[in-house]
Amino acid sequence: MQKKAADNIKEEAKKRGVKTFQTLRGFKDYLPSEQAFWEEVFNETRALARQYSYSYIDTPILEHIGLFKRSIGEHTDIVEKQMFVFKDAGGDNVALRPEGTASIARAYIQHGMFTEPQPVRLWYWGPMFRYERPQTGRYREFYHAGFESLGDSHPVIDAQHVLIAYTLFQHFGVTPLIQINSIGHKECRHEYIKKLSAHYRKNQKVLCQDCK
Repeated sequence: MQKKAADNIKEEAKKRGVKTFQTLRGFKDYLPSEQAFWEEVFNETRALARQYSYSYIDTPILEHIGLFKRSIGEHTDIVEKQMFVFKDAGGDNVALRPEGTASIARAYIQHGMFTEPQPVRLWYWGPMFRYERPQTGRYREFYHAGFESLGDSHPVIDAQHVLIAYTLFQHFGVTPLIQINSIGHKECRHEYIKKLSAHYRKNQKVLCQDCK
């Protein structure tokens, strides 16, 4: 019935020469029938955040493009291909945020949170934007929840974040497989990058353009 009514409205608008607008590709409406599920995810995430003493923070969805180039990497796929970038009326190059960490780090520095007792534990929830080819279940606007702990590099914080994510998935009936990876400590990282670069220089012919 609803589809038939919508089709009738479109047909009537067409006869009158009135343009009917649709959502942009990769975007969607979150209808009232879906809100209960969103509320459950948000409420459970907030409950876990409070349990682990994380404070909620909101950052703007629009930031200077330089923030993401510097934090994510200027030559990454996200920065080169997947960001919504434009010039505002004042001529500044700005971008819709593709992820949350860079904005959290910016807020931590800008508002002097490094003078507070460390670590500063923050969590966020909100829309992110990536101009990638839409796939089933993936959109150019998507909601993301994140936990950030700043001012302390102890690895127990990484373990805590893994535990929070694991607990959240389990609450919704998903048992994730956790695989731990490491990029090495600062003493061995430099040597690792040298050897990795040398390896790929020898094998440039087998690499795609993005990898090069």
